[in-house]
Amino acid sequence: MGIMVNASTPGDSFTNAIVVSGTSASGTLSDTKDLFFKYTAPRTASYIFTTASGFDAYLQVIDTNQVTVLGADDDSAGGNQPKVIVPLTAGKVVFLKVFGYNHLAGKFGPVTLNIAESSAGTAPGTVSMAVASPTTNSLTLTYSATGATSYDIYRNGAIIATGRTATTFTDPNLSPLTTYTYYVLARNSYGSATSPSRAGTTTAKTGPDPVTIFEGFEGSTYAFTFTGDWADSKTEASTGTWSRKSKAITHKETSTMQFKPYIPSKYAQTPTLKFDYFVSSEANYDYLEVLLDGVSKLKASGETGWVKDFTITLGTGEQTVTFNYVKDNSTSKGQDCAYVDNIRVSY
Repeated sequence: MGIMVNASTPGDSFTNAIVVSGTSASGTLSDTKDLFFKYTAPRTASYIFTTASGFDAYLQVIDTNQVTVLGADDDSAGGNQPKVIVPLTAGKVVFLKVFGYNHLAGKFGPVTLNIAESSAGTAPGTVSMAVASPTTNSLTLTYSATGATSYDIYRNGAIIATGRTATTFTDPNLSPLTTYTYYVLARNSYGSATSPSRAGTTTAKTGPDPVTIFEGFEGSTYAFTFTGDWADSKTEASTGTWSRKSKAITHKETSTMQFKPYIPSKYAQTPTLKFDYFVSSEANYDYLEVLLDGVSKLKASGETGWVKDFTITLGTGEQTVTFNYVKDNSTSKGQDCAYVDNIRVSY
């Protein structure tokens, strides 16, 4: 005795959907049932889905997950036929479900699914590109392409910027008097186009290079010649292990450290002195004072913790920088001292 098997009909389920190859496909809808087609978008575009049948048909465009309805219609194509327009990206898989309106009995029979692109696009047009505005460390690119939505920038064959929407790009941090070769890749959702290669040369550097002299008190030799009674200490440090600490003093005394950086008349950046400081003292009475050529630039007292990157603008020639820890005539609090660390002179 044989075993009866329920035979499936093409298009009767998602798993048995009729695969559309090209711009149309046909199947037969059973009474009160659904007919499924499967379509893969060949390119990014908006697609028009319509049916041709002898009954009042309804169409749904369903996402790859077989749940989300991307679009649906009853009779926009006329003659009781549906029309659904859906934007799809290249390679997107969708399912088309056709059924008789409201799944009513008597609405069934042969169905042809038709597909057309409503807005097929093209890749960007010819890419123009120029390299100009050279400085000692930068070059500026201008570029354009009809239909482009973004640009990738390449320097000497390596990509340096992606997804740019602006049509200019300044390439910074280059070396002086050096030639660089660029090209631009213009993109949109339909493809890409590449510009011709263009070369540009940065200008020669004039003037001095930037200089920064640093002292962090971590070694046995120093970047500056210090005088006075301050000494290296491991008690507190802004970074590393060591800093420079004022001498232990009593009331009405001052502990002093001094150094004299020289700033040339021609410099690459505004001359500055930067340092980190730490004060632990009787607030408002015992204090750290920093002077430049005898002019007070900083007074700090109390419990400051490490204050980083305090900055003083320098002049040219020899500058005298003085650090004083000053005590009044009574009372001591905290560590009763000052520390400095990470002294930097830049010009």
